[in-house]
Amino acid sequence: MKNGRISKWINNTNANPRILEITFGILVFVLGICVRVNFVAGSSFPLNDGGFFYRMTEDLVNNNFSLPKFTLYNHSEIPFAYPPLAFYLVGITHQIFDVSLLSLFKYFPLVISCLTIPVYYLLTERFFERKIYRLLAVYLFATLPRSFEWFVMGGGVTRSIGFFFAILSIYFIWEAFQENKISSKLIWVSLFSALTILSHPVTSLFLIFSVIVIFIYHYPVNIKLLLILAAMILLATSLWWGAVLTYHGISPLIGASNTGHLNWFEIKNLITQNYGYENPYFLAFVSVFAILGLFSKKKKLAFTIGVLCVLGYIVIPRGGVDLLTIYLPFLAVLGFQVVTDPWNRQDITEGKSNFPDELRSKQARVLLIFIFMYLFLGAYTYKYVNGKVDLRLDQTNVTAMEWLKNNTTETDAILLIPPSSENRYWWNDYISEWLPALSDRYSITTVQGYEWKPNIFDERITAYIALWSCSLEYSCIENWLLEYDIRVNYIYFDDLKTHGYLSENFLSSGSYSVAYLTDNVMIIENVK
Repeated sequence: MKNGRISKWINNTNANPRILEITFGILVFVLGICVRVNFVAGSSFPLNDGGFFYRMTEDLVNNNFSLPKFTLYNHSEIPFAYPPLAFYLVGITHQIFDVSLLSLFKYFPLVISCLTIPVYYLLTERFFERKIYRLLAVYLFATLPRSFEWFVMGGGVTRSIGFFFAILSIYFIWEAFQENKISSKLIWVSLFSALTILSHPVTSLFLIFSVIVIFIYHYPVNIKLLLILAAMILLATSLWWGAVLTYHGISPLIGASNTGHLNWFEIKNLITQNYGYENPYFLAFVSVFAILGLFSKKKKLAFTIGVLCVLGYIVIPRGGVDLLTIYLPFLAVLGFQVVTDPWNRQDITEGKSNFPDELRSKQARVLLIFIFMYLFLGAYTYKYVNGKVDLRLDQTNVTAMEWLKNNTTETDAILLIPPSSENRYWWNDYISEWLPALSDRYSITTVQGYEWKPNIFDERITAYIALWSCSLEYSCIENWLLEYDIRVNYIYFDDLKTHGYLSENFLSSGSYSVAYLTDNVMIIENVK
């Protein structure tokens, strides 16, 4: 009886189209927020990274919000050249509302990531007229794990806000180039573009790349538009880049832009569709529909979005895959149209349905429901893939780092033994990044932040990988210390279940004694 009522409601001729859109819209936003909150849930501290940004925010606050010349992170005189907008926002919020920085680093990225969903809905207006297709694009975006994974982490304080403003920038850039005239809209374009540049360096490169491709799509476009836009953006960001150039010259900016994962080497992913967009234990559903989207009747639009996805994957370093979640859903929706349009035309001819044209056929509705359930399940369970649920600071580590701060000298060097897991490397070694931020001591293995010191970043990565490759062998680590001529004051073991035997080897050598010990963390001191 209950199923009969549901069936009657679904097929109600008058109520169905409007109710369908409202229901669809509510589900899109609620489920999109749900998967983001779930990814963060269970942690008392910021997920994964953010220690470098945490210290930079502290530096900015302690300097009365005047840009420092260097950050004190890891006692290494790293140029304070990172775009500072997020540090100002978090620091000012901390000062005004007396909220701890650790709390802000946990919740600020989550809030901004949730806000990208309605902003993305605004952007869909540039690509689709029908609300169902716009909402479908938003849902694909909201449930692509790469659209929120790195944006809700501690380091997401900069990534999330850069992503947020990049979406708004693309919205107004598309409109400005489409109108092809000098108008007040250039103010909005320059404003949000400047805010993007002041938020995150890789997102800035992504935005420049997007502008070039969108410009070609709308060509011919008045070149004056580009010149005026460039001048306004340079002016709006001049206080930041002017200070960086004055203090350090252009070398930190060039050095940071040359770092990143070599995505071009993973060109095979363009064929296998293994981009890392989706839960790897599920079918690459969105990517397959994106391929079908290349065969859309809207050839120019499909080709342009395809170029944005393919070239963007190759040329945008460190985070390009995450940023391309802006475009992939558009191509996937075009693929959905390729699949469902023949079904809908057949039902229009036979007069079998009174649903909106894009969902007239029963097959199209069934496919849409399947997409909803399948993608939500993949996004919701994504936190349990490859140990991602464990990438979170806990109170045990925080307490140990506070002990180091209160019981060691500022010149002491700490060696953190890298994790032995095959899913953990320098870029998700969250303890290594947070150690210098919370202990205010020099961490020998920390890599984060050194991309702003030319010629040092690669050396730090090489040293980290060499130590990581020791696989917890005592003799290998001793040889590593000799090879790199490193003097250690303290060694930090963060997982005694894994590091127990190794720590015993160090203690039995007679050169070390236990300085700090809990159930899971041991810190030993070099007594020679």
